[in-house]
Amino acid sequence: MASTFHPGAIMYGVTHFARAVTLAGLTSFGFTAHAACVPDVPSVTYAQTVPVRFVHEPDVLLHTASAPIITYQCDSNEDAILRPRLMGLTYVRNINFEPAYELSPDSPLVVLSFWNEPDNGSEGLEGVIDAMRDSSWYFEAAGNRMQATLRFYSRGGPMRPQTRRPLGSVQVLGSGSAEFHFELGYEFQGTTCALMDASPVLDPISADALDATGTGGAKDFTVQMDCGVPGRPVSLEIHDATDRSNMSDILVPAAGSSAQGVGLQVLHNGLPLPMGRVWAHTDSTGASERIPFTARYIRLPSEPLLAGEIIGQAVLVANYY
Repeated sequence: MASTFHPGAIMYGVTHFARAVTLAGLTSFGFTAHAACVPDVPSVTYAQTVPVRFVHEPDVLLHTASAPIITYQCDSNEDAILRPRLMGLTYVRNINFEPAYELSPDSPLVVLSFWNEPDNGSEGLEGVIDAMRDSSWYFEAAGNRMQATLRFYSRGGPMRPQTRRPLGSVQVLGSGSAEFHFELGYEFQGTTCALMDASPVLDPISADALDATGTGGAKDFTVQMDCGVPGRPVSLEIHDATDRSNMSDILVPAAGSSAQGVGLQVLHNGLPLPMGRVWAHTDSTGASERIPFTARYIRLPSEPLLAGEIIGQAVLVANYY
């Protein structure tokens, strides 16, 4: 297709003129007017929640989609106007010299173009529209297949999923008018939140000290979390790796443990975590995050205290959407 279309308000001059007509022997006359270009349907709607992946760099093409086609039957060549009514879009910047728009300050960007393919072998018409103003259009004296194409780009930096919402429409104004409606949202796919293993080793503690205080040997540690997309709500969940049914805040001794009368606890924000606990963390940042925890000894008063090693294992799960 020839790229002969340019966004902008282009008005075509029309000259009105009158011709004297002499009618002999007639008392009246009439005529029948008909549209030069007739669409097969009055409107179509592109309504999608678009699947995209997170890319931190700006202006990376994420997805391409097309709206349904409107076919015009034109018995003569005709000029028309594309009139955007896209109040749900805001201009951000040009990408490859084409205007790109956002749904919100943390959405991917979209470039909207139209194309028209006549069935008489002519080259046709294609171009990107300026969503803020009218643009010229043209139909051949033939069947014309008209369609909207949407290209979605990374904005650079954080992006969030977007609930599908109406954006407005683009009207095609000619002798026979039609309208393209748009509803758009975004969902991110193919990304995960990864948690790195952590293996804190507590310093030895004497039996007398542990008997006196009940807890001791606390050591802070962090678990690194990497999420591919910023702005994803994340919840965390912890379980005892040795005994999944354990719901207490003391880990069941793992294989290799020899000490008695002592257990291990995992704390978050200064409080012991019961196993099986699920709690809201925060929205992901898109970068590496370090989640703080503390491990400590705890005296088990129901058992005699016997020196040795104590090993505990917990599993941390990140839930996100």
